[in-house]
Amino acid sequence: MKCFKTNKIWILCSLFLLICVLVCGITLSTKEVNTPLKKYCVVIDAGHGGIDGGVVGYSGKTNERDINLIITKKLGSLFNAMGFKVVYTRVNENGLYDSNATNKKADDMKKRIQIINNANADLVISIHQNGYTLPSQRGITAFYKSGQDASKNLADTLQNRFKENIEYARSEALIGDYYILNECKSMCVLVECGFLTNPEEEILLQDEKYQQEICFEIFSGCIQYLVSKGDICIEN
Repeated sequence: MKCFKTNKIWILCSLFLLICVLVCGITLSTKEVNTPLKKYCVVIDAGHGGIDGGVVGYSGKTNERDINLIITKKLGSLFNAMGFKVVYTRVNENGLYDSNATNKKADDMKKRIQIINNANADLVISIHQNGYTLPSQRGITAFYKSGQDASKNLADTLQNRFKENIEYARSEALIGDYYILNECKSMCVLVECGFLTNPEEEILLQDEKYQQEICFEIFSGCIQYLVSKGDICIEN
């Protein structure tokens, strides 16, 4: 099995793969390593939801909760088109917490982890938008849990693609102390797609073309990593 080693080649290969899925019916198959699943299971987590809107945009009109869901669905459609099993932690604007829960945020996060771990996920991608007190801060960043080599390698692969193909992307993937990363039993990355508190990036993150670009780079980076690792192969 041939593993492509340069990002430039992977840009072309990823485009080719997407065209083949739509036109020629080529699919991806999984090499069943440490998983009983017939298909490779990808869980995509849309951060926040319900009463938890997440970061509020520079304009005061944009909620992270809504952008996360839009990007999650677009990303999931790419994996679905390639034959992956896709599981979402949420599929609408609502949170996962019980309405009677004393701490709705904690209840929401526990339910997300339950969905992820019950799915026996091979790969988990949590989608978020960043925020900071200084509106000049911007750029997409991939995060991983310290000490998890597979997650770090995947995050590094994604960040390298971001740097090459998305303007203002941060220079490197970072360690993240997030509940999802800490509690997830599977290979997991958290992607902060940009800063809603930056006025230019807030506008971009609401643009469908830019959202598709982000999804394409996340998806392509995952495929690049999984093929190089030998977890998946391409067949007619």
